[in-house]
Amino acid sequence: MLSPYALLSSVTIATLTIIATVSLDDSRDNIFYPGKGTFAEFVAQLARTAFGGTQDYDVYAARSYTWLPLTRTLILGLRVDGKFSSGDFPFYAQPYVDLRGVQKGRYQDRDAMAAEVELRWDLTPRWSLLGFTGIGKAYGRWHSFSEAQNVQSVGAGFRYLIARKLGVAIGIDVAHSKDQNAFYIQVGSAWR
Repeated sequence: MLSPYALLSSVTIATLTIIATVSLDDSRDNIFYPGKGTFAEFVAQLARTAFGGTQDYDVYAARSYTWLPLTRTLILGLRVDGKFSSGDFPFYAQPYVDLRGVQKGRYQDRDAMAAEVELRWDLTPRWSLLGFTGIGKAYGRWHSFSEAQNVQSVGAGFRYLIARKLGVAIGIDVAHSKDQNAFYIQVGSAWR
C-alpha cells in the first residue's frame, strides 16, 4: 500500500489559466484600498494530461467586489465569490470556503461559494475601523447544496493609510468562526 506522501509525489499538475477581468466594471477609485466602485473577474484553470499533468480537471472561479459610500465616512463593501470544479481533481486543488476567520481548506468540496459584507468607518483621513461578516458553503461531491453546512464568520479590524498618494493602507483584522479565531495583518483591502 502506498503512503499518502507517495501518492502526492506521483501527481503532476499542468494547467492553462485563462483570466477574464471585466474591465468595464473595474470602476474602483483605488486598486489597493477602494472607497467606491466595482471589480469583477472570471478565471478558468484547465488541467490536462496533454499539458504534461497526470490528471484532467477544470476549476472555474468568479468573484465580484463592490464598495458603496453610504456617507462621506461610511463605506459598505460587498463581496461574492464562487469556485466550481469538474473532472478528476486532487483533494488539494478542490475549491474551499474563503472567508476571514475560516481556516483555508477546512470546508472544501467540488464547489464553494462565499459572500461577505464589510462596513468601514473612516475616523480621520488616515485611520479607519471596520467590521465584517460572511457566510459560505462547500458542496457538490459529498453533500448537496441544501445538505452542506453553512460556515459563518464575523470580525473587526482597523486600517492606517500609510501611503496617502498611492492609497495604500495597512492594518489588522481579527475574525471568529465556529471553533476558531484568526488574526491577519492586511495591506490594503482584504479582498483580492
